[in-house]
Amino acid sequence: KMKTSLMAICAVGFMSLATASNAALLTFEELGDTDPLTSQYDGLTFSNALIVGVGGALNEYEFPPRSGSKAVVDDGQPILIEFANPITSFDGYFTYTARLTATALSDSFETLATVQSAFVSNSLLSGDPGSAPNEFLGLSLSEPARYIKLEGASEGYSFVLDDMSYEVSAVPEPSSSALLLLGLVAVGATLFRADSRSLKAKAAIR
Repeated sequence: KMKTSLMAICAVGFMSLATASNAALLTFEELGDTDPLTSQYDGLTFSNALIVGVGGALNEYEFPPRSGSKAVVDDGQPILIEFANPITSFDGYFTYTARLTATALSDSFETLATVQSAFVSNSLLSGDPGSAPNEFLGLSLSEPARYIKLEGASEGYSFVLDDMSYEVSAVPEPSSSALLLLGLVAVGATLFRADSRSLKAKAAIR
């Protein structure tokens, strides 16, 4: 019974490490108006992305932020986001003036999943009938992605992104791995001592 219980504890430990995940939310509030968005966030690299703010470069009457006063615009080309660790989900809130497509890509740039906006335009004053700013678009991935491509008009400046979130499958921290290793060593020693006592008891009975 002891052996079974200890093995179960080990299995739970491995499962906890294997299923751990990291979720992150970016609101972009800490960045400045007209700042190029590149590698300000650990583990992410943005291409063709520019910070815009209320009272500055952002036309908040057509593109109101979902929260705060900052958002990200496609700076002349589609936005490409590279993740240092593959992601299992991605989403954000978009206001756009051209049909928007979000695509998840593998390490080799193979398409894994895609989602399109519900309208051609959902800007506040001139959007399509029935539309509203800050449409939620999300991708839940069965296969982890390395890149997200966000594409509106080919010449850019056709959408803003706010409140972006993503989830990364976590790699166990060295401290967690070390603790698990120490636990396994202790479990192995306990099992060894239990087996030794059992053998000695059997030998004494004989």
